[in-house]
Amino acid sequence: MTISRELKRICDKIKPTKTLEFLFPLTGYDKVDLAPLLVNAYLGDKDMIDWDSESPDIFVLMKYYGTAQFMRLEKEIENNEYFKTSYSLWDGSYVMFVFTISPSFKADYDKFLQGKYSQFSNPAKIRIMRHRSPNSPMPLILDKDNSLKLYWEEKLNVELSNDDEVWPILNVNDEFFDRNKFKKLMNIVDVAGYR
Repeated sequence: MTISRELKRICDKIKPTKTLEFLFPLTGYDKVDLAPLLVNAYLGDKDMIDWDSESPDIFVLMKYYGTAQFMRLEKEIENNEYFKTSYSLWDGSYVMFVFTISPSFKADYDKFLQGKYSQFSNPAKIRIMRHRSPNSPMPLILDKDNSLKLYWEEKLNVELSNDDEVWPILNVNDEFFDRNKFKKLMNIVDVAGYR
């Protein structure tokens, strides 16, 4: 399978997490910086149960591609001041890069976990908005726009208070990388027992 066909298959099957949309930009990277090899971003890896759950980390999954361009990008990522570690998956066909959040964004990380998107700091909102398409709902979400409030009130047949956010809070289970689920979705065959 060619890399472009495999990347298209990834895009078709993998739903972007809220971590990718809200927290990944706080690593200093944007989706366009790592495209087209960026797969998704997560709050953690379900198979890494001994990971420090108190550390505000972002796990960034990328499709490995053995080109000089990928090698340069990998070196650049490893030189990022917030890069912690990386590990390969399925005999090196994917790479998980782990970043910690800058202390200046720790409060935004906590707000994300609470679903308080409109309460993000202005620097975080600016980073999140970089390279967004003009029709992105993100500015409406971050500003708690009344049009989204009305949309959800009609859709859910409820009345939201002024304190309510206008975007669903995260489901923590959806924000953690699940190797078995990913392997099944992507029809990955283990080679010699590698995960």
